[in-house]
Amino acid sequence: MKSILKVHNLSIQYPYTAKPTLENISITVEKGEALLIIGASGCGKSSLALAIAGLIPRTIEAEQQGSIYLEGRDIAEMSPGEVCQQVGFVFQDPEAQFCMLTVEDEIAFGLENAGFSPDLIEERIEEALEKVGMTEHRYSHTHRLSGGMKQRVALACALALHPPILILDEPTANLDPAATEDFFRLLESLIATRSHTILLVEHKLEKPAALMDRVVVINEGKIVAENSPRHVFAQQNQLLMKIGVWQPYASELAGKLEKTGISFSPFPLTVAELLEHAEKDSQTSNALAKQVARHIEVTDSLEPAAEEMAIDCRQVSFCYKTPFQEAKVLENLQWQVRPGSFLALLGENGVGKSTLARLVLGLLKPSKGSISLFGKNTKSISRKKVAEIAGLVFQNPEHQFLTDSTWEEIAYSLKLANIPGTEIPRRVQELLKEFSLEEKAEANPFTLSQGEKRRLSVASMLATDQQLLILDEPSFGQDYQNTYKLMNLVKARQLKGCTVVMITHDMRLVWEFATEVALMSEGKLAYTGDPQDLFYQNTLLEACSLKAPLPLHIMEGLKSAGKRESMKKPSTLKIDALKVGSLNV
Repeated sequence: MKSILKVHNLSIQYPYTAKPTLENISITVEKGEALLIIGASGCGKSSLALAIAGLIPRTIEAEQQGSIYLEGRDIAEMSPGEVCQQVGFVFQDPEAQFCMLTVEDEIAFGLENAGFSPDLIEERIEEALEKVGMTEHRYSHTHRLSGGMKQRVALACALALHPPILILDEPTANLDPAATEDFFRLLESLIATRSHTILLVEHKLEKPAALMDRVVVINEGKIVAENSPRHVFAQQNQLLMKIGVWQPYASELAGKLEKTGISFSPFPLTVAELLEHAEKDSQTSNALAKQVARHIEVTDSLEPAAEEMAIDCRQVSFCYKTPFQEAKVLENLQWQVRPGSFLALLGENGVGKSTLARLVLGLLKPSKGSISLFGKNTKSISRKKVAEIAGLVFQNPEHQFLTDSTWEEIAYSLKLANIPGTEIPRRVQELLKEFSLEEKAEANPFTLSQGEKRRLSVASMLATDQQLLILDEPSFGQDYQNTYKLMNLVKARQLKGCTVVMITHDMRLVWEFATEVALMSEGKLAYTGDPQDLFYQNTLLEACSLKAPLPLHIMEGLKSAGKRESMKKPSTLKIDALKVGSLNV
């Protein structure tokens, strides 16, 4: 098969960095191939994608060596317009690439700049919208769309130009579980046509592992593994664990069980394959049950009913006002969070979770109702006092950066907390090491990778000792190793008495860390209570665009297998497991 993309000895080094982000990378991609690129946070995945799209070094400053060829042409000799028609790019944050008000105008923008005729523009807009299932939203304003819809529009903008190569850089990072599943279903249909060569950078691997033709693993700027998904996740399983890369959940569990002497043939990529093996072998079944069991430590502060709630929202309403309309977000919301709890705040994209967090911290003012923190009404205390009580890690880390270096960013938080000047250097160094940011100490926060930015934002907030910590999508852009390092640090803080509220779409983290959940829907709370009880309420989950976590699917599959005692065929195990939360695995 003819190659469409060739990367030869590519090296990239950003200004003010000690070593290259990418070093002598070489990849050849065949026409119509679907290539999955994985690696730890900051390893250079996005830099590779940006270089192939021609954004490095033309738009993003960096020193680049080596060559990139698109269908035999050196990208350095092509104009930006030519590259744009050859390579479509969908970013992690779709809003970062929007520049028009409506869906139709957004798609037309690229076509107009490429010089297409009005008739062809009309045809391409209709075609692209139909491909991504957004025809009925043609005239909608982009800012009113849900996160999943925005990502579909971004994809439509890329598809409208009919690019031979399509690059998707963590396209599901900001999406709720249902929107993520919809996007991967759309990706599956695109791969099936073989009309595009697809390069996917992704952390959520349950679906892509079964879809993609080949996997490339990057670590510290170099390719360390490259082969078919099953070969890479089977033969390089321990390497992936060592460097802290996400794997399909089934492959991750199988790798852990192989360490205990259990073998798999074939090595599982999906939950269904893992359960089929477990049904045939009681040793695997028992070991697997221990791996997926939910172990939650409850602090003593949760035992008695607290007189003063950590958060107490009473009849809270809020709407965003524009000169033309009011967008109602919350209506008469009642919400109490007990001191010392680890609560997961859930809900589909755009339901108002981040808005509620800002209201709690006094960054926004409710149009109606009252909010108290540990018995103090936020209207009666200063913002400085609120900041001493509670901290917020923003969904977009850039929104909280205030200084010119990673070191200074952490030091600034310590200064605000009145930490003695002689103590600050030691504390900063400890946090840099704890969050794997030592080599980035002098880097400007805005030049860090998305994963590094997230770790810095959390490190800055954990530098002080507030009673309440709110984290908005803490695992966004994080690799496996840093996600669990971060979550364990937050959990340790909670076990010492800090109240933690985690806004997340990651149901696995909810399963493994949360003591309680609150589910938002249509401006109110649809559920509060135990996470495990919520995940059995299939109708409610579906209505709120959620999916039950994979550990629960496996638990239910193992229970079903035990009841059947091998009376059913292995294939029926998948069906029983899928009854929980209706997730496609």
